Amino acid sequence: MRVKNAVKKGLDSFRLKMIALAIMTIDHLAAYKIITLSKDINAVMRMAGRVAAPLFLFLLAEGLRHTKSKIKYTARLYICGAVLQAVNEIAAIILLRQGIGLHIGNIFQTFFFTALYVTCLDMIMQKKKNIVKSLVLMAVPLLLIFAHIYLPKFSVFLNIFMPSPFLVEYSFLFVLLGVIWYAANDKKIACAILAGLSVVSALVDHRFFAGSYGFTFAHLFYPTQWLMIFAAPFILLYNGGKGKIRLKYLFYAYYPAHQYLFFIISVFLLKR
Repeated sequence: MRVKNAVKKGLDSFRLKMIALAIMTIDHLAAYKIITLSKDINAVMRMAGRVAAPLFLFLLAEGLRHTKSKIKYTARLYICGAVLQAVNEIAAIILLRQGIGLHIGNIFQTFFFTALYVTCLDMIMQKKKNIVKSLVLMAVPLLLIFAHIYLPKFSVFLNIFMPSPFLVEYSFLFVLLGVIWYAANDKKIACAILAGLSVVSALVDHRFFAGSYGFTFAHLFYPTQWLMIFAAPFILLYNGGKGKIRLKYLFYAYYPAHQYLFFIISVFLLKR
């Protein structure tokens, strides 16, 4: 007799997301020195944090594969990235007057470009009528880097509304990684690619990219970034299920909220 609704072995997308959120939180607790001032402890916590971004990227690729509308998914990421960047830009200006630097990440923009290129390539592969539009949407962001370089007076506007894929967190290479993962549609292949990138990350010195007009390629080659390989075991445990609990917008709210909370605690309460 078959058992209905049998629980799949492994990790569904909800559990994988919770693990990624927990690891990201540990990373940011260390980044803002909330728990301790010990450099060694914070360094270990930050090393563990290298696992979070690849897990979120993998979940993004899976989300794009199963979403009812890639266009709405992509638009949502763009809006979240623009709103967070606007808040960051305004807060940075206000805090700068007090001699306080603001460092709040915006991974939404990285994920937006991943979703954009996946959506455009998907349209091209399906041979729809808007192939030209898809090609234009893929090309324009790449050309925006020239606006960022040669129009510094408009940097705030550009950062918010017209970001460049060459200036996002973890670099354009991370965007391409997500696109490749989506196309491969195989977690074993995804882990093999991640392993290869981790090896390259360990061998290449991030200073090799110094002076490249501020491009963020160095992000994937910082000394401990190769530890992202340890996201592979979690990815291999993924069972393709969504989980009974969804909390669809949890990451969208938690990501900026916890960063600003930690920043306020660190700077204004702990005076660090």
